Amino acid sequence: MNNFAKIRIDFKKILMFTLIFPFYQINAIKSILPGLSRYLLLADIFIVLALYIYRGSLSKPTAYLAMFCVVLVFANIINGESVINALYYGGQILGFCMLHEIYLSRNNGDSLSFLKIERNYLAILATITLFFQVFNQDFFGHSETSDNFQNFFVSDNYLGYYYIPLIALSIYLDYLEGEKVKKGTVLIIAILGISVFYAWSAKTVIGLALAIIFVVIYRIRGIRGFFTPSRLLIIYIILFLGIVVFNFQYAFSDIIETVLQKDASLTGRVYIWASAIKQIISAPFVGHGVDSSGTLSISMSTNGILYASHNLVLEILIQTGFIGLLMYVGFLFTAVRNSWKNRNDSNQEIVNLLVIFIFIVYVMYLASHTLYIVGSYMPILLCAFCFDSDNVKIEESNYE
Repeated sequence: MNNFAKIRIDFKKILMFTLIFPFYQINAIKSILPGLSRYLLLADIFIVLALYIYRGSLSKPTAYLAMFCVVLVFANIINGESVINALYYGGQILGFCMLHEIYLSRNNGDSLSFLKIERNYLAILATITLFFQVFNQDFFGHSETSDNFQNFFVSDNYLGYYYIPLIALSIYLDYLEGEKVKKGTVLIIAILGISVFYAWSAKTVIGLALAIIFVVIYRIRGIRGFFTPSRLLIIYIILFLGIVVFNFQYAFSDIIETVLQKDASLTGRVYIWASAIKQIISAPFVGHGVDSSGTLSISMSTNGILYASHNLVLEILIQTGFIGLLMYVGFLFTAVRNSWKNRNDSNQEIVNLLVIFIFIVYVMYLASHTLYIVGSYMPILLCAFCFDSDNVKIEESNYE
């Protein structure tokens, strides 16, 4: 009896995990019970929405993201697409944002527990994924067209959008506990690195390499001070125009083919981008909406085959036009501004690093289009809700 008496069930943590679990759509579960996975997520979104309404306040980042979802629904209505698709995919990212605001918001003492549960859950998913990559990489299937393995968690080309934010989250938690980088975080980075090696998705390799480099050098004050949000935005615009519009990558074709094992067209993406721009011009204000796949496929004029846009900015413009893009940029701007304006001597290093991690995620999105990967929003939500002067109180750390 004494042993049983020592067992304590923490219902708060069980609730946290229950609310987090459906947002991370796992291939192994989706392949067996696709309908159940979808219905669990929809139920979770409604529960989170109810909790958020009961909470009774609306932050600027969440407001902008909600307006983006409204534009998405409107685009589906006027283009004859299913409203359910817009509510389902828009609800994923909006619900994920609301859930994090609930737990990371003002005077909520459960924020640390919530983030630790999420970090540990993602680390377990990555570890199981690596296990199957090592011992039976084809266990969950293999795409003949993209040459990607599906994996336990997500397919090869989506791993980076969970792995890079996981590193950011783990480092942030180390910071909260007054540590530089704990051994557990180093172990997580090692597991993710080996997993990326097996997957060898070019954008994930670039993202992980950038993340590790910045983790190592971000304490150098001159480097840390250089990468401000405005400068990173300018760099991103240059990269977008250079790669997507003007295709400067052809000048580095030898390096791309040798290191990333890709051709200079980035597996035909340059041709898809050209067709995507034409489709954007046909509906520039509110776009064409979203279909059941979470994207809106475009037709190549050369062969009539449908392709995804393979670029996030183009995908936003295709789905919601420039009005939707404006709302999405408002979401990013208010999230980053919230952390940047509240920097101080004790938190400036972690704030700078989180902003850099946001930049890294969107660098990967230069060659990918999946707007509704919830994990990729983690660094943004940490910036949005963890550094407000009225929100989670950050203890003095040992960074300085």
